[in-house]
Amino acid sequence: VVLLDAAAWRARTEAGGIGAAVRLGLAAAVAAFACLTVSPEMGIAGSAAIIAYSVPLWATNRRGYALAICAGCLAVNGVMLLNVPEYLLSVVAFASGGSNFPIYPNLHNLALVGMAIYVLPRLLAAVYHEPSDRRSGLAMGLAVGGGMMLPAALGRCDPGHVFINTTVLATLMFGAAWAIGRRAWVAWGGLYSLLFIVIVQYSYWSHYYGNYVVASHMRQFYEANPAVVGAWKQKWDQMRQANPHGADLHWSSVLPFPEELESLAEQGEIVLVTGNEWNLFLARFLVLQKIRSPDYFHAYSQGAVTPAQMNQKVRESLAARFLLIPAGVLAPLQGDIDLKAYERGIHDFLSHLLLFPVRSPVRRAPYLPDTVIAERLLEFFEPVGQYQNYVVLKRKPGVTPETAVDTTQ
Repeated sequence: VVLLDAAAWRARTEAGGIGAAVRLGLAAAVAAFACLTVSPEMGIAGSAAIIAYSVPLWATNRRGYALAICAGCLAVNGVMLLNVPEYLLSVVAFASGGSNFPIYPNLHNLALVGMAIYVLPRLLAAVYHEPSDRRSGLAMGLAVGGGMMLPAALGRCDPGHVFINTTVLATLMFGAAWAIGRRAWVAWGGLYSLLFIVIVQYSYWSHYYGNYVVASHMRQFYEANPAVVGAWKQKWDQMRQANPHGADLHWSSVLPFPEELESLAEQGEIVLVTGNEWNLFLARFLVLQKIRSPDYFHAYSQGAVTPAQMNQKVRESLAARFLLIPAGVLAPLQGDIDLKAYERGIHDFLSHLLLFPVRSPVRRAPYLPDTVIAERLLEFFEPVGQYQNYVVLKRKPGVTPETAVDTTQ
């Protein structure tokens, strides 16, 4: 929006005409593309902010500029969605409630609400009363952009996402505090530093400390065993060269190679039904299979959390001969879940992540999408072995992708 405002300011100082409108359209396209490359949420918010920027221009009879801005923004969005139709899948999942957390009144959320209540109405009121002011477009764009990031902040709702998605509001608060006085600016700067620079680190490290420990141990193993790592790299290179799409793939690190799965891959396609960041080496191996589903769910994605995604995951899994399912996903099918232990685990996890004493009693067995998917698939697959902490399932004799009709949709 700031980039667009700079282009608009130059257009106002010139005689105008088609050239100025074209430059505004190009600036809007570049601004929209920059937002879209950050994340889907940022792309939507940034595009809405750019369109909002054009509203005061339209209202003050500078409609050629307004149309140029809208055309540039919408063109980039159209090209993005045509080339990457899956771009908004994560937004749809989050909007449907997938992977979101409850909204607790921790300090970060209270600061977010306070910023929104203080800043956004003032910006919109200024635009309403002075639409012809040269700053009205910037104020309108920042108000809409900052407001559009609120769902992203309050969806995931942990301090890290609140910090990232309130950058616009927090920056505007510095200007608002300065307008009040030096003491207000110093007070806001101190509060912001405490909440979003110091305290947020506790939330981050309590969640990701284990990942860094594992990465450190892996680095030590790699340095002590160069021959093993070299053999892994050779295997990965051979598999990529044999894949029709291998030339399109690139990676900068060598992951452990799952040699035990090579014999299964020779007999038929393998699908990793569900996973997380610890499954990246499996995801790489399975993506490099010569035959794979074009809509393969990456192991580090949000997986399948909405009913439509769950149905798609089941359909695609039915086409495979072998499935890999984490043993922990199948564990709830062995008997009733210990709700007290589950409650303690949830309280500990959320309290450290959200920085709030979570004490919400578990009143019924949790709904576990991965386990529901696995239960549906066990009608057509049977366990035949185990690989690390994954159960290997094979399609039952007599069952084919054509006859394996899932009736639980």
